[in-house]
Amino acid sequence: IELPPEINIPSLRFVEAGVFAVMPSQPKHVKAATAGAERTYLLEEKIQVPPNAEFTKYIHNGSPLPNIPPTDPEYNVALFLCAVQHLQYEKTYRLAYVSDFQGYGGLLTDAQIMTSPDAAAFISGKPTLFGDGNIDKCFKKFPKEHLCNDFCRWMGLQPYATFSSEIEP
Repeated sequence: IELPPEINIPSLRFVEAGVFAVMPSQPKHVKAATAGAERTYLLEEKIQVPPNAEFTKYIHNGSPLPNIPPTDPEYNVALFLCAVQHLQYEKTYRLAYVSDFQGYGGLLTDAQIMTSPDAAAFISGKPTLFGDGNIDKCFKKFPKEHLCNDFCRWMGLQPYATFSSEIEP
């Protein structure tokens, strides 16, 4: 598919990350209740933000809309990320999408995986799979609140036709 000349696809990636585990100095039997790491840390690549620049929250996990105004120079990035959410939502059969996009300089960090509360309850017996940031009422409202943009159209995504009986208030 050819891009319209006015669309500029942002170059983005998540920070590199890894898990660091401090293991006990004395080995324990693997079946022991105390087997495993003594401490575990999540390590992330540091995002260098210059003194006069700002870390940007493109999309909050409470809404599928850009968290920055159209006049912000990063607004195009926010629109792209909104379309990415729409694509993820459809490609997962409306079961999940990534939200809480934030970062600087093309690097993203600390995102939230939003999952269907119905699917999560079926899988885990809990209303969420990925923590308290998975706001079920926001997930349920995604098709009603998402606003398609040029990126959605370029990706071949169809706007949502919502009916009041389909969406919970």
